[in-house]
Amino acid sequence: MSDFREEDLLEAAAGQLDAPRLRQLDAACARDPHLAAERARVERLWRSLEPASPSRVPFGFATRVTARAFAERSEAFSLRMMPGWVRLGAASALIAGVALGVGAGWLRGAAGSAAGLEPTWTSDSWAESYLDELEQDLSLPEAES
Repeated sequence: MSDFREEDLLEAAAGQLDAPRLRQLDAACARDPHLAAERARVERLWRSLEPASPSRVPFGFATRVTARAFAERSEAFSLRMMPGWVRLGAASALIAGVALGVGAGWLRGAAGSAAGLEPTWTSDSWAESYLDELEQDLSLPEAES
């Protein structure tokens, strides 16, 4: 069958073979009747193929997929299942993040006290200051009589 493979014959039948190679195939088919017969067989098979008809999704498929995803979600992510280098990387990223956060807070506090800036809250707890701000925002103007 000369230097043409069956993939070349399939590409020719599908119209995907480049022009120079297609001319070579045509010339080879004119010289070799066995190759011409094989090419005709492949083209007949190609034309007999039909695209698959679209099928509907089975009833309840989305529900089953969602249920399975939720069931496997709890098992899928666990640091115990990860390799050691992944756990080491996660731990170092956590430590670096905490260190950067503490350092940024410390530097901001030092810069604020050096500039003479005092915190804007005056109560002892965040909850009380939040409630005070909320009461000020929600206070209705008194009706004039």
